[in-house]
Amino acid sequence: MPTKPTPHPDALRIAMEPRRLHILELVWDREMCVSDIAETVPISMAAVSQHLARLKAAGLVSVRAEGRKRYYRATRADLGALAIVLESFWTDRLGALKGLAESMERAADRSRTPPETPGTSGDELP
Repeated sequence: MPTKPTPHPDALRIAMEPRRLHILELVWDREMCVSDIAETVPISMAAVSQHLARLKAAGLVSVRAEGRKRYYRATRADLGALAIVLESFWTDRLGALKGLAESMERAADRSRTPPETPGTSGDELP
């Protein structure tokens, strides 16, 4: 019977570093090479490689070689409970962003609607 991989004891701490978390988000649903990742994060390609090495050592990403390039992808199937934690983290962040956008929209609507002055709403008796 095959055994499940044991998660790295520091996997959550390693994943929660902001730049690594951003990299994990990028490779969550697709493979990306180091140069493509480096174009989307504000750090050097060498720094991206170092972060990917830490993520790989923690079992959070897998790597596939194709010629001289290395393609990385989150190893969601092997992450087990950690994948659930990470997915809920991103879901919570998206929910918070949605709430902020909706409150900003309501505030903008209120600022465009002129306030009613007495006698103009039609509710007052003559």
